[in-house]
Amino acid sequence: MPIEYSPLFIITTNNVISGYSGSFKRRQYNVDIHHHFNYRYRPVDEFGHTFFTDWDEEEWLKFDTFMLLCVKFYLANSIAHYPEEVNMKKDAIRATNQTFYEWFEDVKQDFQILISTNDALARYQEETGDKISPKKFMS
Repeated sequence: MPIEYSPLFIITTNNVISGYSGSFKRRQYNVDIHHHFNYRYRPVDEFGHTFFTDWDEEEWLKFDTFMLLCVKFYLANSIAHYPEEVNMKKDAIRATNQTFYEWFEDVKQDFQILISTNDALARYQEETGDKISPKKFMS
């Protein structure tokens, strides 16, 4: 089968599929959705009904129209990309945590000289109070 006719798969998940090789990155496109809803603020709080199960014909028509507009946009523009720096920042936060990321952004110039991982970890823990594991610190 020619590559232009080969199928594409879309996987939706609440988890990050880990992998950092060039081949891995080339074969996927991650889209992060803003965390507008959470356990305290749900779609039913904003819209007055549960998605899909409480919809009448009008709501389904709105949904179908929106989905067709998304397909039309994709066919006209391909995938809408956002800056790679955004993905890199989110990957770094996922690999460690927000505290580490912010700390490292502040001190990375200090690490232009060689320093042992143990010394860097000790400095991080002293300055932030965060007890990140050595394994996570080095990831």
